[in-house]
Amino acid sequence: MKRSSWEIELQCSQCGAPVSLEETDRLLICSYCHVRLYLWTPSQFCYCLPALKASSENLIFVPYWRLKGVAYSVIPFEVRHRILDATLLAYSHRVLPVTLGIRPQAMKMRFASTEIQGTFIKPRMPLREAVMRIQNQFGDLEGALLNRPPFHREFVGELGSLIFFPVFVRHRAIVDGILGKVIGPQKDLGLDEAPSGMPEHWQIKPISTLCPNCGNPLQGRRESLLLFCAICHTAWNPSSGRLLASPFEVVPEKGNSSVYLPFWRMRVAVKGMRLKSYADLVRAANLPKVVHSEWERQKVTLWIPAFRVPPTLFLRLSKQMTFFQPVEKTEAVLPKATLYPITFSEESAAASLKVHLANLLAKKKVTFPTLHEITIDPIESTLVFIPFTSTGRELVHPQLGIGLQRRTLS
Repeated sequence: MKRSSWEIELQCSQCGAPVSLEETDRLLICSYCHVRLYLWTPSQFCYCLPALKASSENLIFVPYWRLKGVAYSVIPFEVRHRILDATLLAYSHRVLPVTLGIRPQAMKMRFASTEIQGTFIKPRMPLREAVMRIQNQFGDLEGALLNRPPFHREFVGELGSLIFFPVFVRHRAIVDGILGKVIGPQKDLGLDEAPSGMPEHWQIKPISTLCPNCGNPLQGRRESLLLFCAICHTAWNPSSGRLLASPFEVVPEKGNSSVYLPFWRMRVAVKGMRLKSYADLVRAANLPKVVHSEWERQKVTLWIPAFRVPPTLFLRLSKQMTFFQPVEKTEAVLPKATLYPITFSEESAAASLKVHLANLLAKKKVTFPTLHEITIDPIESTLVFIPFTSTGRELVHPQLGIGLQRRTLS
């Protein structure tokens, strides 16, 4: 049976026990010594496919980019999306396979480390270029179907990591280090330029998950990007290699709220069209609302889910929250209820702003052709938890009229 997520095998740094993680996991929880560590790297996570039939050979590890996310296209006259899940050779060579195919799904990978014997070839293609190549392939297909290129394309990534594929050289031929089959001639493999060991910035650094303020164990799930202390009511962001306090706000509950969902509240600056206030946004979206005078002074703010959901729901939730603009009094006190984990970063939310703006606008035939002239940049970002009530299979916010199926959060 094909796994829905790739699996990584490692050892607990505390007791040495085997631990199995999914590719989106950032929190290591050992079932033997019960240690909890946040896994951090200064660049991207790097994995190795295991060499099954060539472990005694002088292995050479070839880099592939692993890309997973959503490619959005603004076309006449809608916002479309495509789930992107691909690997791409990050090293120019005519013989080596362009992608890894299903191999990563079929076997457990390991974090690349200095303990793995072999030569690691440095990627020659930057991650951004790999994303552009994949996007261009889909864009060319859409352009051919529409007889014109999309007005705007954006890749909003969940993952961007390196996977190293093992090969070795035998009798002047490149041999698959997993299957032991000849891939092609050794020519142009370029080992003279390959580093002999793992670069330092590819290493994994475990971070303690005890609160720096009070020593209390921090709360978070395996995919969480932020961790929380329920004692001193602090959010901690480990994205810089150490725990840094991160501001957040909580909208107090009105009734029995079972789940608090996180959103990025982003005040933005828009250039290239008249969009200076919430009143302008109401007019641009052609909402059936009477524009109040105070809205003319209210800054343009977009609300982006801070958790991963299917693309259609991602756009809908952002649209609903942005139109309703929750303005209740907030507090910086963690509620005694379930906090849904932050799994969609502030950086990814910022990258999706133009897609959300396109989805909000009403006169698409007028505005879409001018999207290339429009820029939208975040000025201020705040994490805000919104209370939702469970009604069986749904989570709803009665005051805002927003609801979603529980299964979409799985």
